[in-house]
Amino acid sequence: MNTDFDWQTMVNRLAEECSVSILFEIADRRVCIRSADSEIVNSFEHALSAWPQLSEDDRDCGDIIYGSYVEDYPEILGITDIAPVRVIDDPSIGKISCYDMCSAFVFYQHKVGFLIQVQQNIFICLMDQRGKNILFGDIINVLNMAHVIVSDIIFRSGKILVHAGAVASGTACLLVSGTGGAGKSTAVLRFVDAGWDFFGDDLVIVGRKEGKWTVWPYWRPVKVSGQTCRLIPCLSHLADNIPDNEKKHFDVDVLFKLRIPEERPIDRIYVINSSFSRSGELSLLEAFQMLSKTFMYYFSPAQAEKMLETMLDICDSIPVYAATRDDIQNLLIQENK
Repeated sequence: MNTDFDWQTMVNRLAEECSVSILFEIADRRVCIRSADSEIVNSFEHALSAWPQLSEDDRDCGDIIYGSYVEDYPEILGITDIAPVRVIDDPSIGKISCYDMCSAFVFYQHKVGFLIQVQQNIFICLMDQRGKNILFGDIINVLNMAHVIVSDIIFRSGKILVHAGAVASGTACLLVSGTGGAGKSTAVLRFVDAGWDFFGDDLVIVGRKEGKWTVWPYWRPVKVSGQTCRLIPCLSHLADNIPDNEKKHFDVDVLFKLRIPEERPIDRIYVINSSFSRSGELSLLEAFQMLSKTFMYYFSPAQAEKMLETMLDICDSIPVYAATRDDIQNLLIQENK
Protein backbone atom coordinates (compact mmCIF):
# COMPACT_ATOMS: atom_id res chain seq x y z
CA MET A 1 0.00 0.00 0.00
CA ASN A 2 1.36 3.41 -0.95
CA THR A 3 1.30 5.91 1.91
CA ASP A 4 3.91 8.25 0.45
CA PHE A 5 1.64 11.20 -0.30
CA ASP A 6 2.64 14.28 -2.25
CA TRP A 7 1.06 16.74 0.15
CA GLN A 8 2.38 19.82 -1.62
CA THR A 9 0.66 18.81 -4.85
CA MET A 10 -2.58 18.40 -2.92
CA VAL A 11 -2.14 21.84 -1.35
CA ASN A 12 -1.41 23.41 -4.74
CA ARG A 13 -4.53 21.83 -6.25
CA LEU A 14 -6.71 23.00 -3.39
CA ALA A 15 -5.27 26.51 -3.56
CA GLU A 16 -6.10 26.72 -7.26
CA GLU A 17 -9.66 25.48 -6.76
CA CYS A 18 -10.56 27.65 -3.76
CA SER A 19 -12.98 30.47 -4.51
CA VAL A 20 -14.46 31.23 -1.06
CA SER A 21 -12.57 32.31 2.05
CA ILE A 22 -13.03 33.76 5.51
CA LEU A 23 -10.50 35.17 7.97
CA PHE A 24 -10.36 34.87 11.78
CA GLU A 25 -8.03 35.91 14.56
CA ILE A 26 -7.32 32.93 16.81
CA ALA A 27 -4.87 33.24 19.72
CA ASP A 28 -3.29 36.31 18.09
CA ARG A 29 -2.84 34.51 14.77
CA ARG A 30 -4.61 35.31 11.50
CA VAL A 31 -6.28 32.14 10.25
CA CYS A 32 -7.85 31.82 6.80
CA ILE A 33 -10.35 29.11 5.81
CA ARG A 34 -10.47 28.54 2.05
CA SER A 35 -12.57 26.19 -0.10
CA ALA A 36 -14.34 25.81 -3.42
CA ASP A 37 -17.50 24.93 -1.45
CA SER A 38 -19.25 27.74 0.41
CA GLU A 39 -20.98 25.26 2.75
CA ILE A 40 -17.63 24.16 4.19
CA VAL A 41 -16.58 27.78 4.74
CA ASN A 42 -19.98 28.58 6.29
CA SER A 43 -19.62 25.59 8.60
CA PHE A 44 -16.24 26.73 9.86
CA GLU A 45 -17.60 30.26 10.25
CA HIS A 46 -20.20 28.87 12.65
CA ALA A 47 -17.71 26.59 14.43
CA LEU A 48 -15.26 29.45 14.99
CA SER A 49 -17.87 32.08 15.85
CA ALA A 50 -16.35 32.68 19.31
CA TRP A 51 -13.23 34.11 17.64
CA PRO A 52 -13.03 37.59 16.04
CA GLN A 53 -13.74 37.60 12.32
CA LEU A 54 -11.52 39.86 10.23
CA SER A 55 -12.44 41.74 7.09
CA GLU A 56 -8.95 42.17 5.63
CA ASP A 57 -7.63 39.99 2.83
CA ASP A 58 -5.58 36.87 3.59
CA ARG A 59 -2.18 37.97 2.26
CA ASP A 60 -0.66 38.13 5.73
CA CYS A 61 -2.48 35.21 7.38
CA GLY A 62 -0.42 32.95 9.62
CA ASP A 63 -2.42 29.73 9.15
CA ILE A 64 -4.40 28.42 6.17
CA ILE A 65 -7.10 25.74 6.27
CA TYR A 66 -8.13 24.24 2.92
CA GLY A 67 -11.51 22.50 2.87
CA SER A 68 -12.75 19.85 0.43
CA TYR A 69 -14.17 16.30 0.37
CA VAL A 70 -12.70 12.81 0.75
CA GLU A 71 -14.25 11.66 -2.53
CA ASP A 72 -12.07 14.16 -4.40
CA TYR A 73 -8.94 12.59 -2.86
CA PRO A 74 -9.83 8.87 -2.46
CA GLU A 75 -6.18 7.89 -2.05
CA ILE A 76 -6.33 9.32 1.47
CA LEU A 77 -8.47 6.36 2.59
CA GLY A 78 -5.40 4.09 2.52
CA ILE A 79 -4.07 5.76 5.65
CA THR A 80 -6.67 4.05 7.84
CA ASP A 81 -5.13 0.65 6.97
CA ILE A 82 -2.04 1.41 9.03
CA ALA A 83 -1.76 1.57 12.81
CA PRO A 84 -2.36 5.00 14.36
CA VAL A 85 0.30 6.41 16.68
CA ARG A 86 -2.39 7.72 19.02
CA VAL A 87 -6.15 7.33 19.50
CA ILE A 88 -8.04 10.05 21.38
CA ASP A 89 -11.42 8.94 22.73
CA ASP A 90 -13.08 12.00 24.22
CA PRO A 91 -16.75 11.86 25.28
CA SER A 92 -17.38 15.36 23.93
CA ILE A 93 -16.00 14.81 20.41
CA GLY A 94 -15.76 11.04 19.96
CA LYS A 95 -12.82 8.95 18.75
CA ILE A 96 -10.05 10.51 16.65
CA SER A 97 -7.09 8.51 15.32
CA CYS A 98 -3.73 10.20 14.70
CA TYR A 99 -1.30 8.96 12.04
CA ASP A 100 2.32 10.07 11.69
CA MET A 101 3.03 10.15 7.95
CA CYS A 102 6.57 11.51 8.45
CA SER A 103 5.91 14.67 6.48
CA ALA A 104 2.45 15.28 7.97
CA PHE A 105 0.18 14.43 10.89
CA VAL A 106 -3.20 13.04 9.83
CA PHE A 107 -6.26 12.99 12.12
CA TYR A 108 -9.19 10.78 11.13
CA GLN A 109 -12.70 10.57 12.55
CA HIS A 110 -15.10 7.93 11.24
CA LYS A 111 -18.01 9.41 9.24
CA VAL A 112 -16.49 12.86 9.63
CA GLY A 113 -13.33 12.94 7.57
CA PHE A 114 -9.62 13.69 7.61
CA LEU A 115 -7.62 16.61 8.94
CA ILE A 116 -4.06 16.78 7.61
CA GLN A 117 -1.43 19.06 9.12
CA VAL A 118 0.86 19.39 6.13
CA GLN A 119 3.07 22.04 7.65
CA GLN A 120 2.98 23.69 11.05
CA ASN A 121 0.60 26.33 9.71
CA ILE A 122 -1.16 24.59 6.78
CA PHE A 123 -4.11 22.23 7.25
CA ILE A 124 -6.25 20.27 4.81
CA CYS A 125 -9.75 19.34 5.95
CA LEU A 126 -11.45 16.63 3.85
CA MET A 127 -15.06 16.08 4.84
CA ASP A 128 -16.52 12.60 4.56
CA GLN A 129 -19.53 13.16 2.30
CA ARG A 130 -20.40 15.70 -0.33
CA GLY A 131 -24.04 16.72 -0.20
CA LYS A 132 -24.25 16.05 3.51
CA ASN A 133 -25.94 18.94 5.30
CA ILE A 134 -22.78 19.93 7.11
CA LEU A 135 -23.97 23.29 8.33
CA PHE A 136 -27.28 22.29 9.86
CA GLY A 137 -27.26 18.50 10.18
CA ASP A 138 -23.78 17.79 11.48
CA ILE A 139 -22.37 21.00 12.86
CA ILE A 140 -20.62 19.17 15.71
CA ASN A 141 -18.64 17.18 13.13
CA VAL A 142 -17.27 20.39 11.64
CA LEU A 143 -16.76 21.74 15.15
CA ASN A 144 -14.50 18.77 15.91
CA MET A 145 -12.27 19.52 12.92
CA ALA A 146 -12.06 23.17 13.91
CA HIS A 147 -11.39 22.19 17.49
CA VAL A 148 -8.28 20.15 16.62
CA ILE A 149 -6.93 23.08 14.58
CA VAL A 150 -7.63 25.65 17.30
CA SER A 151 -5.97 23.39 19.89
CA ASP A 152 -2.80 23.31 17.79
CA ILE A 153 -2.82 27.07 17.18
CA ILE A 154 -3.24 27.75 20.91
CA PHE A 155 -0.34 25.41 21.69
CA ARG A 156 1.90 27.22 19.21
CA SER A 157 0.93 30.54 20.79
CA GLY A 158 2.55 29.43 24.06
CA LYS A 159 -0.68 28.45 25.83
CA ILE A 160 -2.52 25.13 26.18
CA LEU A 161 -6.06 23.80 26.28
CA VAL A 162 -6.89 21.91 29.46
CA HIS A 163 -9.77 19.58 30.22
CA ALA A 164 -11.47 21.66 32.90
CA GLY A 165 -14.18 24.21 33.48
CA ALA A 166 -13.45 27.63 34.94
CA VAL A 167 -15.41 30.34 36.73
CA ALA A 168 -14.47 33.59 38.45
CA SER A 169 -16.01 36.11 40.81
CA GLY A 170 -14.67 39.35 42.20
CA THR A 171 -12.55 37.47 44.73
CA ALA A 172 -11.63 34.08 43.22
CA CYS A 173 -10.89 32.21 39.99
CA LEU A 174 -11.42 28.44 40.13
CA LEU A 175 -10.75 25.59 37.73
CA VAL A 176 -12.84 22.41 38.01
CA SER A 177 -11.46 19.24 36.44
CA GLY A 178 -12.51 15.59 36.41
CA THR A 179 -13.11 12.68 34.08
CA GLY A 180 -16.04 12.70 31.66
CA GLY A 181 -19.31 12.48 33.58
CA ALA A 182 -17.73 13.58 36.88
CA GLY A 183 -19.96 16.64 37.05
CA LYS A 184 -17.75 19.47 35.77
CA SER A 185 -20.44 21.08 33.64
CA THR A 186 -23.06 20.86 36.39
CA ALA A 187 -20.65 22.38 38.93
CA VAL A 188 -19.59 25.19 36.58
CA LEU A 189 -23.15 26.05 35.52
CA ARG A 190 -24.24 26.23 39.16
CA PHE A 191 -21.57 28.88 39.75
CA VAL A 192 -22.64 30.73 36.60
CA ASP A 193 -26.27 30.61 37.71
CA ALA A 194 -25.10 32.27 40.95
CA GLY A 195 -23.55 35.15 38.99
CA TRP A 196 -19.96 34.02 38.40
CA ASP A 197 -18.13 34.69 35.12
CA PHE A 198 -18.01 31.74 32.72
CA PHE A 199 -14.75 30.74 30.99
CA GLY A 200 -15.80 27.27 29.82
CA ASP A 201 -17.46 24.15 31.19
CA ASP A 202 -15.21 21.47 29.70
CA LEU A 203 -12.19 23.17 28.10
CA VAL A 204 -10.36 26.42 28.84
CA ILE A 205 -7.11 28.06 27.75
CA VAL A 206 -4.27 28.24 30.28
CA GLY A 207 -0.88 29.96 30.09
CA ARG A 208 1.55 32.13 32.00
CA LYS A 209 1.07 35.88 32.10
CA GLU A 210 3.29 38.13 34.18
CA GLY A 211 4.63 35.04 35.94
CA LYS A 212 1.20 33.72 36.99
CA TRP A 213 -0.77 30.80 35.62
CA THR A 214 -3.78 32.42 34.00
CA VAL A 215 -7.01 31.21 32.38
CA TRP A 216 -8.60 32.57 29.20
CA PRO A 217 -12.16 31.73 28.09
CA TYR A 218 -12.80 29.01 25.53
CA TRP A 219 -16.47 29.13 24.69
CA ARG A 220 -18.14 26.21 22.95
CA PRO A 221 -21.74 25.01 23.10
CA VAL A 222 -22.36 23.35 26.48
CA LYS A 223 -23.66 19.79 26.43
CA VAL A 224 -26.07 19.14 29.28
CA SER A 225 -28.51 16.46 30.40
CA GLY A 226 -32.06 16.95 31.59
CA GLN A 227 -30.87 16.05 35.10
CA THR A 228 -28.36 18.91 35.06
CA CYS A 229 -31.02 21.33 33.82
CA ARG A 230 -33.31 20.37 36.71
CA LEU A 231 -30.57 21.25 39.21
CA ILE A 232 -30.06 24.76 37.85
CA PRO A 233 -32.98 27.21 38.12
CA CYS A 234 -32.07 29.16 34.98
CA LEU A 235 -32.09 25.94 32.90
CA SER A 236 -35.01 24.09 34.47
CA HIS A 237 -37.37 25.00 31.61
CA LEU A 238 -35.17 22.99 29.21
CA ALA A 239 -35.28 19.73 31.15
CA ASP A 240 -38.49 18.30 29.70
CA ASN A 241 -37.17 18.68 26.13
CA ILE A 242 -34.16 16.42 26.74
CA PRO A 243 -34.83 12.64 26.64
CA ASP A 244 -33.48 10.50 29.48
CA ASN A 245 -29.86 9.37 29.01
CA GLU A 246 -29.27 12.03 26.37
CA LYS A 247 -27.58 15.42 26.30
CA LYS A 248 -28.17 18.47 24.13
CA HIS A 249 -25.94 21.35 23.08
CA PHE A 250 -26.82 24.93 23.99
CA ASP A 251 -25.11 28.29 23.59
CA VAL A 252 -24.31 29.30 27.14
CA ASP A 253 -24.13 33.03 26.37
CA VAL A 254 -27.74 32.91 25.15
CA LEU A 255 -28.96 30.90 28.14
CA PHE A 256 -27.34 33.16 30.72
CA LYS A 257 -26.90 36.40 28.74
CA LEU A 258 -23.17 36.41 29.48
CA ARG A 259 -20.27 38.51 28.30
CA ILE A 260 -16.86 37.01 27.49
CA PRO A 261 -14.66 37.73 30.53
CA GLU A 262 -11.07 38.96 30.58
CA GLU A 263 -8.29 36.55 31.51
CA ARG A 264 -7.78 35.87 35.23
CA PRO A 265 -4.95 34.43 37.38
CA ILE A 266 -5.93 30.99 38.69
CA ASP A 267 -6.36 30.72 42.46
CA ARG A 268 -7.27 27.04 42.94
CA ILE A 269 -7.94 23.84 41.01
CA TYR A 270 -10.54 21.27 42.10
CA VAL A 271 -10.60 17.70 40.80
CA ILE A 272 -13.99 16.01 41.13
CA ASN A 273 -13.49 12.34 41.93
CA SER A 274 -15.95 10.48 44.15
CA SER A 275 -13.62 7.46 44.44
CA PHE A 276 -10.70 9.44 45.93
CA SER A 277 -9.98 8.34 49.51
CA ARG A 278 -10.18 11.86 50.93
CA SER A 279 -11.10 15.43 50.09
CA GLY A 280 -8.75 18.36 50.57
CA GLU A 281 -5.50 19.77 49.25
CA LEU A 282 -3.25 17.31 47.43
CA SER A 283 0.51 16.93 47.56
CA LEU A 284 2.51 17.72 44.43
CA LEU A 285 2.72 14.04 43.50
CA GLU A 286 -0.98 13.42 44.22
CA ALA A 287 -1.97 16.50 42.21
CA PHE A 288 0.18 15.45 39.24
CA GLN A 289 -1.22 11.92 39.30
CA MET A 290 -4.80 13.17 39.45
CA LEU A 291 -4.48 15.91 36.84
CA SER A 292 -2.48 13.78 34.41
CA LYS A 293 -5.58 11.58 34.11
CA THR A 294 -8.12 14.37 33.69
CA PHE A 295 -6.45 17.69 32.85
CA MET A 296 -4.10 17.12 29.91
CA TYR A 297 -5.67 17.86 26.54
CA TYR A 298 -3.76 17.62 23.26
CA PHE A 299 -3.98 15.85 19.92
CA SER A 300 -0.53 15.74 18.32
CA PRO A 301 1.94 13.27 19.91
CA ALA A 302 4.64 15.89 19.33
CA GLN A 303 3.05 17.98 22.11
CA ALA A 304 3.14 15.28 24.82
CA GLU A 305 6.49 16.17 26.43
CA LYS A 306 5.64 19.87 26.67
CA MET A 307 2.25 19.04 28.18
CA LEU A 308 3.85 16.92 30.92
CA GLU A 309 6.31 19.72 31.76
CA THR A 310 3.46 22.22 31.89
CA MET A 311 1.36 19.95 34.11
CA LEU A 312 4.17 19.60 36.64
CA ASP A 313 4.68 23.37 36.75
CA ILE A 314 0.95 23.99 37.27
CA CYS A 315 0.78 21.45 40.12
CA ASP A 316 3.80 23.07 41.74
CA SER A 317 2.37 26.59 41.42
CA ILE A 318 -1.37 26.33 42.15
CA PRO A 319 -3.13 24.56 45.07
CA VAL A 320 -4.98 21.46 43.81
CA TYR A 321 -7.83 19.92 45.81
CA ALA A 322 -9.65 16.61 45.55
CA ALA A 323 -13.40 17.12 45.85
CA THR A 324 -16.74 15.37 45.55
CA ARG A 325 -19.78 16.92 43.90
CA ASP A 326 -21.10 17.79 47.36
CA ASP A 327 -17.81 19.49 48.20
CA ILE A 328 -18.18 21.73 45.14
CA GLN A 329 -21.77 22.58 46.07
CA ASN A 330 -20.66 23.50 49.60
CA LEU A 331 -17.82 25.57 48.15
CA LEU A 332 -20.32 27.59 46.11
CA ILE A 333 -22.34 28.29 49.26
CA GLN A 334 -19.23 29.41 51.14
CA GLU A 335 -17.89 31.59 48.31
CA ASN A 336 -21.22 33.39 47.91
CA LYS A 337 -21.64 34.26 51.59
